[in-house]
Amino acid sequence: AQVNALVTSRFRDFINNELIIAEAESMLSPEMQQGLFGWLRSMQEQTIAQRGGNRALAEASIEDEYQMSMDEFLEQRRTVALATDLLRKRVTPRTIVSWRDIEQAYRARWDEFNPPASMRIGRLRFNTARDAERVDSVKELIREGKTFSQICSILNIADQGFWLEVVLPKGGISETSLVSAIKSKLENLSIGDTSEPLIQGSYISWFSPLDIIQAKAMSIYDPEVQIGLESQLSDIRFRTEQNRYLSSLRNRWISDDINKMLTRLRKIAFNRYLPD
Repeated sequence: AQVNALVTSRFRDFINNELIIAEAESMLSPEMQQGLFGWLRSMQEQTIAQRGGNRALAEASIEDEYQMSMDEFLEQRRTVALATDLLRKRVTPRTIVSWRDIEQAYRARWDEFNPPASMRIGRLRFNTARDAERVDSVKELIREGKTFSQICSILNIADQGFWLEVVLPKGGISETSLVSAIKSKLENLSIGDTSEPLIQGSYISWFSPLDIIQAKAMSIYDPEVQIGLESQLSDIRFRTEQNRYLSSLRNRWISDDINKMLTRLRKIAFNRYLPD
């Protein structure tokens, strides 16, 4: 499977590259060919100047860095220039992102840019038999009007009794993932209030909303958001339009023999590289 995928991917890239270069070259007028020749000559002179000042030193430097000759190096630069120019003319104009596109993308990812608040919940939980004295202390401190935080301090409860942090939907506690028994105790409580006790078997618990943490929202008018969305949309559209353009080139220039070529390449790869 890996060999199949690798051969298919490399073959597709090779075909696409050849198609792009052939298409780009077919569009060159005599004047454009002269301009390209002049550009390559200028690049060659610049390359030689940057790599020692003479052709022999430049060729040795390129051979050492890229494992190719000067002519191959310049041919590669020519190919890249032709392909870039063709895609700029044929693909890039179709990748323009409008303000409406950015708005739609922002709305689609609303929760990401406007994360909901979360609530930190405190809990006091004791065994009614083993911790009878502490249970009585909690009850007495509540009657005295002590806040949950004060109760935790008096009883030396670590972290102010922090127990759990939950996402707080727009509907409040009732829409959280907490079990209904705990929701009912927390509903309508203000920050720092202590709930009515919840008795579960031999345990008794009190709960309190310690605080609400509001994550920072990112407005659509934030330059960072706009630039990020525009860049992502542009990249997606470029890949889509490039694939569509390459598909049109393949349909125009390549016959059904292309699949036979791919099948043969796979067989060659299997015979050469896979164990018997």
